[in-house]
Amino acid sequence: MKSTPTGLVAPAREEESWTGDGHAIRLEAGEEVGLSRREVGLESFREGFTQGVELFGEDAALVLHGRTILSRPQLRAETGELMEAMGIPPRGVIVRVDDGQFELRVSRWVIAMVGVTRPLGGRGGGAVGVAAGVTAAGLALGMSGIPFGVPGALAVLVGAGVLWTARVTKARGLLARRLTEELGRLAQREGTVLPPSEGSRG
Repeated sequence: MKSTPTGLVAPAREEESWTGDGHAIRLEAGEEVGLSRREVGLESFREGFTQGVELFGEDAALVLHGRTILSRPQLRAETGELMEAMGIPPRGVIVRVDDGQFELRVSRWVIAMVGVTRPLGGRGGGAVGVAAGVTAAGLALGMSGIPFGVPGALAVLVGAGVLWTARVTKARGLLARRLTEELGRLAQREGTVLPPSEGSRG
């Protein structure tokens, strides 16, 4: 994933696309220098799926692309368990399969929900972090001597909004990483999904 001048994150389309031949070459090269074939393969798949990630703005859905031999119901079933493990409800994910290409779209409301209720690699729940931030902002205002009227309340709300946005932004990035890793494991274990090719990324 690449950061753009606007601060948004877009697919790394300018990078060399993932191919089966390139994957095989990486496995052979890794084996020659004594690296684990499994770890090299998993990293190759993960990088390939990362090229198919789309993140557009702070309030947008998270979209992942790839290729599959599965039908839509089969792919939903295959990915359902890993989504559940990350606290993503089935109704929060749209699964599309068209002519061997798939798209997993995680709704923005799900990203917000996960971002403020689950650690996702952090040290504690986001809901606690937001509440603590609001409390800290309120205490800071009180100690500064600023009257805690409407302006003070607005300041606290603005502070909470900033914390909320930061948490959701972080959650989206962490979800993207977790999902690309899990798709990589699925590709390695079952062979039913593959990273997108240059032509399939549009």
